[in-house]
Amino acid sequence: MFQEGDKRDGMAVDGFARMLRDGKITRRGFLVKTAGLVGGLAAAEGLLARVAGAQTTKKTEVVVAQAGDLSKMDPHLTTSGWDLTILLNLYDNLTSRHRDMKLYPGLATEWKLVNPTLWQFKLRQGVKFHNGDPFTAADVKFSIERAYDSNRKLSLVRTNFQTIDHVETPDPYTVNFYTKKPDPLLPGRFSFSGGQIMPKKYAEAVGDDTFNLKPVGTGPIKFVEWIKDDRVVMDANRGYFQGKIAAVAVFGRALTADEVARHYCAAGHRE
Repeated sequence: MFQEGDKRDGMAVDGFARMLRDGKITRRGFLVKTAGLVGGLAAAEGLLARVAGAQTTKKTEVVVAQAGDLSKMDPHLTTSGWDLTILLNLYDNLTSRHRDMKLYPGLATEWKLVNPTLWQFKLRQGVKFHNGDPFTAADVKFSIERAYDSNRKLSLVRTNFQTIDHVETPDPYTVNFYTKKPDPLLPGRFSFSGGQIMPKKYAEAVGDDTFNLKPVGTGPIKFVEWIKDDRVVMDANRGYFQGKIAAVAVFGRALTADEVARHYCAAGHRE
């Protein structure tokens, strides 16, 4: 039987739905406030999907809930799975590992082993970073040297490229990696953590701290905003060399079990 308390809860949920549509609360705020009113987080997430789906928008919005908040956007300062979910889409790597576990071209179109200690990569031409800077071999040299630089004490990806002795760029679209010893796995390591390519000019101009907060890459999504402990918002890179995506990607932090329980009890439930 419908009870008076149910009516009050329903009116409260309607109010929160209006606040969400009017932009007065965030999606996470909506989940926090309604989880205790509708019987738990799962029900609140379903309600959020219905409310969000009813809103008219010019773009497709993709919401990805994660169990942890983003920590860093500098690709050399993190190996966290939560961070890489975003960073491997914000940036591109020289090579790309697909679901079949084979290695495919990324920002490099081809590569070859010239001799046992020299890998040569040919780069994709016509690619631009999100800020409009052209992508060249100078960016690759800067990014990879930055990743294994022994003077950068905070780098978490240095060991990925410890076999590299030095890097040369004979022309704007060729990079030569000289290794200390034969390293047949180097092209594969360029496809993952630490292998993301950064824009040399922008990174040097703004410095490490600003770059971590306002990153620039060449990937299919580009940075819009980061609200700590709430969401990271990305927009589609409409000039992406592999084809644009028609979506705004919002990566939201999921509620913890303690948060759900606390707000559930605060709404007067004791079950």
